[in-house]
Amino acid sequence: MSTSSRERPGAGGTPGGIGQFFAGLIMAAAGAYLTLNQVQVTTSFWRFGQYGGFGLTLLPLLIGIAFLFYNGRSVVGWLLTSVGAAVILAGVLTSTSGRPRSSTRS
Repeated sequence: MSTSSRERPGAGGTPGGIGQFFAGLIMAAAGAYLTLNQVQVTTSFWRFGQYGGFGLTLLPLLIGIAFLFYNGRSVVGWLLTSVGAAVILAGVLTSTSGRPRSSTRS
């Protein structure tokens, strides 16, 4: 009896696998921490229309990521992820003010 040498696809149907996905996620989080550790960021309250809905703008991004995790070639997934990321980036940039931390101690 022979066994099939067919490999099970990883995240998004690609051969990269879930391990590489989580390794990239951890590296992105570490990079964000190191960057934000040296910048003092202040923000005003961001409103989405007449609602205070930052969470509402996350929905297209999260749904797009779910589509891409299931099928990495999904056009709908890429579209939702791109639009969601662009809306979030635009909202954050328009409501954020940042300055580098002082490198001298008082």
